[in-house]
Parts: sequence; C-alpha cells; structure tokens
Amino acid sequence: MALRPRLLTELKPGTRVVTHAFDLGDWRADAERLVGDRRVYLWIVPAVAGGSWRATLPGGRDVALTIDQRFQDVTGTLDGAALTGSLRGTALRFTAGGRDYRGTVGEAAIAGEGWRAVRVE
Repeated sequence: MALRPRLLTELKPGTRVVTHAFDLGDWRADAERLVGDRRVYLWIVPAVAGGSWRATLPGGRDVALTIDQRFQDVTGTLDGAALTGSLRGTALRFTAGGRDYRGTVGEAAIAGEGWRAVRVE
C-alpha cells in the first residue's frame, strides 16, 4: 500500500503490476487468480483521464465531456448524458446516451473511433 501512490504517478499507463498474497486496498485488481494456495493479483496502471474535455462527436458537433476517475473506473457526463466506463492502460471505453465510445487517452487529447476530445484547462 505504501507504494501505491508511486505506482499511479511514476509508472507509464499500461504498466502491469503483479502481487501475490496481498491487494492494493480499494484499487480493484484487473484480474486475480489462485496459484497453489496463494492469490495472485494483476493491475494495469490507468492513464489519467479525469477532468474536463471538449469532445467533437461524429458529424462535427462539439460537446462537453466530464470524466470522474477512480483508478480504472470512470463516470461522468457527455453532453449532459451520464457515462460509465473503464480504462485499461490508455484504452478508454464508456457508454453514454445509449452509445458506446472507445478511445486512447493521451496527455492532452483522447483519440476516439469517430470522435476526439481535447483537455480543457
């Protein structure tokens, strides 16, 4: 647990962290398996996606995108519609307004399949 803050801030998104016999508190493991009599956990360091974004949707419409992030889990709004989703490294997936979105999170932009977002400061 003492290393957790450093894992999230110093490792590149997508880095894999494996432990055995202990977890990382409220950071839910991406996978776990029983090996012999020990539990083995896998975490994939998520990108930092939380914050305010300006998204350009298919058709060119610009809308507000707000992402609240708790480790690899994301919630928020897209053009006022609630969104829920997850991160696996830099790979972002979420659903909003009955539509599925996928994208790759960078430091200042999210490159999506048919959409794009830039971080608002």
